[in-house]
Amino acid sequence: MDFTFYTPEELAANESFINYYRGINAADVEKWQLWISASPQNATQATAACELLDAVYHVPSAQEMSHERQRLLNHISTSAAPNIDNSPIPTRQFPLWLKFGLAACFALILGYFSYQYLGSSNEVIWETSTASVGKKIKLTLSDGTKVTLNSNASLRYPLKYQGETREVFLEGEAFFEVAKDKAHPFIVHSGEISTQALGTAFNVTNLPSSKEVKVSLLEGKVKVYGKNEIGQVLLNPGEQALFDKANNQLILKQGDTDQAVAWLTNTIIFNGANFDDIALAMQQYFGKKLINKSNANNWSYNSSFKNADYKTVIEAICFSKNISYVEKGDTIIVK
Repeated sequence: MDFTFYTPEELAANESFINYYRGINAADVEKWQLWISASPQNATQATAACELLDAVYHVPSAQEMSHERQRLLNHISTSAAPNIDNSPIPTRQFPLWLKFGLAACFALILGYFSYQYLGSSNEVIWETSTASVGKKIKLTLSDGTKVTLNSNASLRYPLKYQGETREVFLEGEAFFEVAKDKAHPFIVHSGEISTQALGTAFNVTNLPSSKEVKVSLLEGKVKVYGKNEIGQVLLNPGEQALFDKANNQLILKQGDTDQAVAWLTNTIIFNGANFDDIALAMQQYFGKKLINKSNANNWSYNSSFKNADYKTVIEAICFSKNISYVEKGDTIIVK
């Protein structure tokens, strides 16, 4: 969740908040509803910002227009005719050099204030969208690229691309359907590695609590590379790139793309999952911290769940391992 404090003026100038005010982007509406509900102070600031925007977007009704028109006609009809002096107005001739000098000064002043208050046309404005726990959000970037953010994922991206590349920054998991543009490569930065594509569909998993970053390719071709001379790998459809955070290694392997993108259909797949894999899924999908105080050693859990809540998942796991669990807030202890 965004914990940033905004003034009403900052909100009224924020394109994402304007989308919320106008109700034209579902992701922005959800984002600001969460922000507003976070504190009474946020709600007060949002109300004041909406009042500012009311003044900008207000369209007078037919009744208001009729009233103002009649008021103007009444004023004209009751006003005395002015005394008009038809004598010629004397004019003063200025030297040509002074006219050009004044024009140049005016242009410089106008340019300065345009830059200060409207901003440079080359300035990149960044936006951050975050999916709340247990929910997914869909984004369409300015180049037409479609992004689906998984639960608790966050994407930082420019409102409008400029320059030779299209770059975004991901924390969490997301699926990208990249708009084709050979002249401007699309690059996803996910921690220590980056994924470059020209027009393709791929999944990136970069969870803060995970030991690895995973890139799974469904179609097209991508290049995955890292910092500090980690090297690079080229992926073909059905392949995965795995970056080991501890060993700083990047490897190529055949991957299960169905499992990689199962979350898009609200499906969780465990394929020989150990306890850490299960705990990671419970945290990512449900915001639940899983602690193991049981005697179970060989987890190697296999199952899949579609549209399931956390209780259905944890009860099935405990049943298969003949263990029990207790809940304490957002923590689940198996024993």
